[in-house]
Amino acid sequence: MVVVSRDESARLKAGLLIGAALLTGAVAQPPASDNGIPVMRFAEPEVSGLAPSVRYPGVFWAIQDSGPEPRNVLLAVRIAGGVARPWPDGQWVRTVPVRGAVNHDWEEVTVDGRGHLWIADIGNNRGLRGDLALLELEEPDPWRDAEARLIRRLPLRYPDAPATGRSWNAEALFFRGDEGWLIAKAEGHPLYRLPMKEATVSGVLAVREGALTPPEGGFGGLVTGAALAADGRSVAIAAGRRRLWLYDVRPEVSLSDALRSAPPNCALVPGHDDRPWQIEAVCFVPGSHHVLAAAEEGPVWFWTSPCSSR
Repeated sequence: MVVVSRDESARLKAGLLIGAALLTGAVAQPPASDNGIPVMRFAEPEVSGLAPSVRYPGVFWAIQDSGPEPRNVLLAVRIAGGVARPWPDGQWVRTVPVRGAVNHDWEEVTVDGRGHLWIADIGNNRGLRGDLALLELEEPDPWRDAEARLIRRLPLRYPDAPATGRSWNAEALFFRGDEGWLIAKAEGHPLYRLPMKEATVSGVLAVREGALTPPEGGFGGLVTGAALAADGRSVAIAAGRRRLWLYDVRPEVSLSDALRSAPPNCALVPGHDDRPWQIEAVCFVPGSHHVLAAAEEGPVWFWTSPCSSR
């Protein structure tokens, strides 16, 4: 089971949260935020998705990438005000198995406009998978439920394919109301819209919506996670080692136009040293522009409305 390390637990129990010193790195634009705070550390690696609970304030759901042991579980953590809280039994992470699901290559967890959780089984490193799918779940009660109920498994299809391989590799998915938005983990950062209302028993066909506009100098890597703020005015992108990027979304501009017509306005650089953390999970705290992000190596960071005066 995934837990925080002893050192991290002792520090959190003592109520000590140390502000992280952030490095701006080689990218000059956009400016980097300087208020990241380390929150906790998962004891096991490869956390690849993070999403806030809709029904249970202060609860966040995480998933792990596929591995040698079964990983068909949701990981529930409690974080309030940038501080991790233990569960009543003293554990820092609670595991909830997903009944009827197999973790082929889970890469993202997110929530839709109805409050359902979605797990994106869309990892495709060799480009050969023909069984990409989105898993819709009824959000479980982390206090009482012994397992999460799978509502449906929705096959995912693309209208195109990369030059090599049968299909795209992707690790970033978020919802805006009833529409999903997916960013392929590929050069050029292809952007796709998922019209969920048009989904059939054969699945959902993605619609190509151009590509992300990267910052000056590039992301420094491929996209590994994404999230949309509850008010729809900010999109967070995890891309490149040890980098997060924020895009402004104005009410009068469509989401696709906002992401493909202008670069991000802000960079977040988690960590207090120069270790190139592989950030693969990001989400916004409900009702705010506060950001949580996790590296697959375990650390979790928190920012309070970074890079803006919103």
